[in-house]
Amino acid sequence: MQATQETCNQKSHTGIAQGLHKLRLRRNILIRASQACKREACREQGTKGAHRKDQ
Repeated sequence: MQATQETCNQKSHTGIAQGLHKLRLRRNILIRASQACKREACREQGTKGAHRKDQ
């Protein structure tokens, strides 16, 4: 009985870890996408004063 309980605990733990990993990956992808969008906007405005809003 104890062996099966241990394996069950391990399974649930790996499931939680995988879920956290997926969330982290999704967040990284979102961050990378937003950075790419900012870079594109900078390219559209031109390199001079691209990061200033008053232009």
